[in-house]
Amino acid sequence: MAFKSYRKESRDNNYGTSSGESLTNEQINLGCNLRIADALETIAQDKKILESEIKHLQSSNDFLRIRRDQLLDELKSVTASRNTYRSLYNKTKTELSKLKQ
Repeated sequence: MAFKSYRKESRDNNYGTSSGESLTNEQINLGCNLRIADALETIAQDKKILESEIKHLQSSNDFLRIRRDQLLDELKSVTASRNTYRSLYNKTKTELSKLKQ
């Protein structure tokens, strides 16, 4: 008797073996349950993959947020320095113009 696995047989419309014999309801149910179990294992693996991607993206997001804050602090510092130098330049320019008169 040559027959396929219960999983494959449970998918067929005729529910029989290749020799024309029928599977019992119990065998059909077993095949269906095996297919359901396979699908659930696939879903669980996909969930694990998605969870690891979420963790990676969250850590990347945290790193980028910290780096953005660092760059904003540097920009504020540079802007403050530029304003200080501009103020000194304007004062010096004013004093020079007074001296020339």
